[in-house]
Amino acid sequence: LFRDDTLTQLVDAALKEHFDVRIAAERVLQARAALGIRRADQFPAIDGSADVAASRASKRGAAVGIPEEADTDVSYIQAGFSLGWELDVWGRLRRLTEAARAQYLATEEARHGVITTLVADVSQTYLTLRALDLELEIARRTRDAAYEGLKLTEARRASGVASALDVRQ
Repeated sequence: LFRDDTLTQLVDAALKEHFDVRIAAERVLQARAALGIRRADQFPAIDGSADVAASRASKRGAAVGIPEEADTDVSYIQAGFSLGWELDVWGRLRRLTEAARAQYLATEEARHGVITTLVADVSQTYLTLRALDLELEIARRTRDAAYEGLKLTEARRASGVASALDVRQ
């Protein structure tokens, strides 16, 4: 009734389409990103900034006493950076990183658990269906055997070897 690779196809389809597996995979990615953020807290942080300002004053009317040939354009550039690093004297950052790593590994194991449960459920349902199909086939064969037995008993009755009671049984 079923081909040998039907169960494999069902499991593959369930793994691709099941929302719990997708959610578990997304949680693993979130935990991995959180671990990366926590790990980055142990390294120095560098910040940079830059500002550019330019202005031009009017040469007419507002600037009394400034010669006509004077340059009234003003521009400047300001740049800066900062370097910060938290010393992990008491191990706070290491413990936060370890906790994030543990959360990541727990999330990964939870994903494996979801996959294992899904594969087990699909396999169990498939095998139950196969068992029911076999029971149905056995019931059909039993019915066919009983029908053939009835035809044989009716033929025996027609020839006078069996009674009507045998046919009714």
